[in-house]
Amino acid sequence: MILSVLFALSVAVVVWDRLPVGPLSVYRVLQWPLVALALLGLLQRRSLEFPLKSPTLWWLLGLLGAMICASFAAWDLQEGTVQLLRYIGYALTALIWMLVLRNCWERRFWVLLSWFMVVVASVMALTVLTDFGGFTGFYRWYGQERPYVRQAGLLGEANYAALKLGVLLPLGLFLVKWYVRQRRVWLAGGVIGAALLVSGAIFLTGSRMGGLLLVLIWGAFAVWEREWLWRPHMVAFLGVLGGILVLVGVALTPPGELEKGIKYLVSRYGVLLEFVQTGEERFGAVRETSLHERFDVWAAGLQIFADHPWVGVGLGNFPKIIGQYNPAYAGVYSHNTYIAVLAELGLVGLVFFLGLCIQIWRALRKIGEHRGLASYLRLSLGVLFVSFVFLYDFEDKFFWGLFVPLALARDTPNP
Repeated sequence: MILSVLFALSVAVVVWDRLPVGPLSVYRVLQWPLVALALLGLLQRRSLEFPLKSPTLWWLLGLLGAMICASFAAWDLQEGTVQLLRYIGYALTALIWMLVLRNCWERRFWVLLSWFMVVVASVMALTVLTDFGGFTGFYRWYGQERPYVRQAGLLGEANYAALKLGVLLPLGLFLVKWYVRQRRVWLAGGVIGAALLVSGAIFLTGSRMGGLLLVLIWGAFAVWEREWLWRPHMVAFLGVLGGILVLVGVALTPPGELEKGIKYLVSRYGVLLEFVQTGEERFGAVRETSLHERFDVWAAGLQIFADHPWVGVGLGNFPKIIGQYNPAYAGVYSHNTYIAVLAELGLVGLVFFLGLCIQIWRALRKIGEHRGLASYLRLSLGVLFVSFVFLYDFEDKFFWGLFVPLALARDTPNP
């Protein structure tokens, strides 16, 4: 059980991957001891099963091979080598957690893991909300200048905050389903409250990607659990609970901060609607350029790929070379993981990356310890895949630390 708890903790600390401690992050400071303890525990076991026939393993090795080839041909060889070593470390860590899941994980630990995710997501959501209301200043842990409305609490940056909370939210909704089926009403109600709290924090980050993720997550939940969720008493309960949370938040938030936050959120989504309708980024007096900038960077990434189609320009080299294609964005990373992989690893690397993603999706289907668990894990993974369209997050710690180990452990049957 100790090794399984270590794995759950390793996933929980992902939320601090942007919180600095000197030159490192809190995630790295905590992750290394967890991995070392897991490795020591595994070495004490008499036998370990390593699934050599795992399709995920071969897709992963293919992706690492593409990274090696891209590093030899990198525009900046030193940067490519440093990044290559980082991803080799992620892969080795994933293999260690795979051994834990393959040899030590038990059915009852899924509920434990889900509770870890609910607790850490709730705590992080509260830091977003308290920063938004002006009660705390966690933003100072990243920089002294107070962000204009877009608070991210201890999560570091608004879009990545929305993503991390979005990845964790489906496991909370799985617990809701779990306790409803067991008729443990108070536990189900408590988890629903936590899910609404997390959802509110995602919305208040001002991330439009986060808004899309909320629609996808709650839409899937509403469809999957329609047999009990749409009963009149449940609709009333959710309405009352949501109303209470909103009223408490309004009562505690200083009027000036609340008014400024509401205006900002309205303008954010207003700009998006206007852009869809007219192609212009404006809403009343608000003018933006962020959406057009994304398209410009994507176009530059495709141009980089066209000039380096097979092995790309090397890991970590996108911001170093993009200035040659569009000087306005020198030093900027692509806001699209797929385009960044295409530019840095070429067509071969993208094929292996997409193959790995598809294989992970297929492997999660084989997790059947609890009814509906596989669906909610795939929903969490789907959140990640959607975010890859809007953010550069190739080294996402949930991807490398949760989904890759799960797939490695589960896409071949136990003997």
